[in-house]
Amino acid sequence: MRQLFPDCPQAFDNTLEIAKRCNVEIDLKSRHAPHFSPEDGSTPEKFLTKLCYERADQSTANSTTKVKERLERELHVIESKGFASYFLIVWDFCNYAHKNNIPSAQEAARWVH
Repeated sequence: MRQLFPDCPQAFDNTLEIAKRCNVEIDLKSRHAPHFSPEDGSTPEKFLTKLCYERADQSTANSTTKVKERLERELHVIESKGFASYFLIVWDFCNYAHKNNIPSAQEAARWVH
């Protein structure tokens, strides 16, 4: 790089100096996501399950066994990975946007189609 840009030696010296000063340690074993606390006092997992079943019952006239089996499988994966709070936080943002007539990604997706 020094040969390609001989007129900028200080840029390379500065880059190396900055790299020497960087000392970042990222703890990949701990979760750093925020926790969602449902207003009804339930756990995030129970609240997410309740929401999902309410929506499934509303969106399909007769929730079929196949729909329920798929929902259980998806909820199991979400819970086993510890992502219930994440899903609820996203739901909370989207729910707020919907109630306040703020376009969200879901509405934007409808506009595209």
